[in-house]
Amino acid sequence: MSGKSFGKSVVIAVLVIGIVLTAAGLYRRNRAAGVNARQPSASPASVRAGADNEGAPLTENVAANAAAEKTRVCSLISLQEMENILGGKVRSVVATATTCAYRTSADHAVEIESTWQGGKDAMAAAKIYNAGVFSRVPDLGDETYFQAAGVMHARRGDIYIVVNARAWENARDVEIGVVRRALDKMVVSETQGR
Repeated sequence: MSGKSFGKSVVIAVLVIGIVLTAAGLYRRNRAAGVNARQPSASPASVRAGADNEGAPLTENVAANAAAEKTRVCSLISLQEMENILGGKVRSVVATATTCAYRTSADHAVEIESTWQGGKDAMAAAKIYNAGVFSRVPDLGDETYFQAAGVMHARRGDIYIVVNARAWENARDVEIGVVRRALDKMVVSETQGR
């Protein structure tokens, strides 16, 4: 093997490894978000929550749901508000440092990612990164855009949220409902913070 062909082989191997690692990371992230492109989305009304098939949250989730709702990241939408928006029961609420996920089943969740400071910069970066795939949603916050991939980006003041409900058949309606309710709470939060 000559030096040139060996160098090309190394470059190809590095690229293949990078692609595989990137794909594995995206798969893991989408799996955690309940996104599965091979399964058709179900209508929100047909989703039944809870292991007892009666729509009641599992007993072990009740305490976890209550704790998650008290975190800042989950403060924009309560469990009851999300159930009203979805028209069905939420089985669990899971909070991370920046994301609140409302799960109705293993395959259906609505995620809200929030940035409480630096929202103007975050939205500016999102607009650059998503140039050509953003469509403006009028009369909703300071700036709101629907991304072609099925995710809504909204900003009010310096608070920026990304709502992902693409597992739902009526994702855009769900995302608009979530953003509307979250924006209402942002106004309350801003006036209380002054």
